Amino acid sequence: MAFEVMKDIEGYIKDEDLRKFLAIINRPRDKVIFNLLARTGRRVGEVLMLKTDDIDYMGKTITWCIEKKKPLSRIKNEDGKVIESKEDFKIRQKAEQERRRNNPVYRSMKPIDNVSLDLIMNHIDEWKLKEGDKLFTINRFRVYQLTREYGIKAGFPTAMILSRKKNLNLVPLVGKKPLHPHHFRHTFAVKKAKSMKSPAELEKLRQWLEHSSIATTQQYLRFRMEELRDMVMEEI
Repeated sequence: MAFEVMKDIEGYIKDEDLRKFLAIINRPRDKVIFNLLARTGRRVGEVLMLKTDDIDYMGKTITWCIEKKKPLSRIKNEDGKVIESKEDFKIRQKAEQERRRNNPVYRSMKPIDNVSLDLIMNHIDEWKLKEGDKLFTINRFRVYQLTREYGIKAGFPTAMILSRKKNLNLVPLVGKKPLHPHHFRHTFAVKKAKSMKSPAELEKLRQWLEHSSIATTQQYLRFRMEELRDMVMEEI
């Protein structure tokens, strides 16, 4: 995935900004989505693929469909021109998601915290969801839009960025980049990595994030200049 490795050393959300972001959300559905992103470190596609029967309330676990491969994209010809219709792509995308859901290679059971679990169960009750229903019916792009909307409302630093359609848009920033749903995964990983008491715990984080290589997980142990300065300034 394009956002898998945190190349920007400032590319995670600071604690106070994260609290402001989650507090500003006023729609219950969105509160569930962003709390899951922030509290579990899962990818946005994994959150959006959740179904009611993935949740074990008594056992306090969620069985995730892990995105170990890049999301599908529309078919292109040799010249790079898209030749697949949006309708055909959606059909192929849905079929691939179901194939992965039924393949144990892509399934992973993880424990879930009480706050997230209660938010999910309240969401299921509010929407009167049945067994096998998807928890959320919005797509990645809408979550991407909401991320930026809430980031601006929460008071994140902003900049005017030229979009692909050549329009200037006001966007919230994290480090040097526009705020993106994947920043919640980076934030989770950085916070956990930097609070570790022993090197062995890095393997635990690798397994949680489902990284294929420990080298990817180690990216989250890079420190900002301010953090290095604090270490040097500590009294002996």
